[in-house]
Amino acid sequence: MKSISIPLSLFLVLFFWQCRVSTPSVHIVSKDGPGLLSIAATGYGERQVTAENDARRLVLQRLIFNGIPNAAVADARLPLLPVGATLTDNQRKALDEVLAVPYSDRFFNNLSKDGAGRASNLKKSRDFVFQVNYDLLRKELESRNVVRKFGL
Repeated sequence: MKSISIPLSLFLVLFFWQCRVSTPSVHIVSKDGPGLLSIAATGYGERQVTAENDARRLVLQRLIFNGIPNAAVADARLPLLPVGATLTDNQRKALDEVLAVPYSDRFFNNLSKDGAGRASNLKKSRDFVFQVNYDLLRKELESRNVVRKFGL
């Protein structure tokens, strides 16, 4: 029994090592001006356009729902929506419209590729650095009544 369990456990360890899920990284590179943040993100997809859209979506989701911790830049440290906030149907619809691909392009000013693509299991990952207009995103969400206006 022992002779079977060692190879079987070794096989299972190797199998699960290959199937591990990597969490995409998102971090703030710098603050470029009032309301402008340079954010590095990893996107996944077979083509560069797919990976870029994935990275853009990930950046917006992190800014809105999680925040991006950084000791030097305090603008995006906290999420725009409070943790555990419940959204009405109208707010959820407005948020989906803001996150949709053609509309969400207005929050991104510059794009640069950060290195070559890497293959991981079935998807290719690519690193990007985006310049995000954080103030425009916040004002858009305020105008659609998704988040409360600052100071109210």
